[in-house]
Amino acid sequence: MRQGRNRGQAVVELAIVVPLILLLLLGIVAFGRVLSHSILVTNAAREGARHGALGQPDEQIVEAIKRETTSLDQSQLWWKITPPDDHPDRVQGQKIKVEVWYNDRLPVPLLNILLSPRTLYGRAIMVIQKPTEQETGGG
Repeated sequence: MRQGRNRGQAVVELAIVVPLILLLLLGIVAFGRVLSHSILVTNAAREGARHGALGQPDEQIVEAIKRETTSLDQSQLWWKITPPDDHPDRVQGQKIKVEVWYNDRLPVPLLNILLSPRTLYGRAIMVIQKPTEQETGGG
């Protein structure tokens, strides 16, 4: 009789512990995924700013951002380039700022309920090193 009681206790303990361990593992995986996406967004902003610092137009900066974030859902990605192509401050020696946002959702519905979707943000500021098309008369 005692042996059956111990077995029942072990089953109850297992039923309590297994879901907690699974939730912990899913949380670790979700955290790693969000961290990876955050790094991608930051690298995209840095790569966009690098292209801007080399005097490239907004279209090429946007292409660089998209190239760095191919593994992300592009419909949840947006960016801002300051100053824009036609602005008088977009000249050699001035700063260019590229900001990238990504609306990240977790792949696990239960974790999405517990942790609301987050917007990841990356920003990079660099000095324009080469003359832009505006300065050289192109474009």
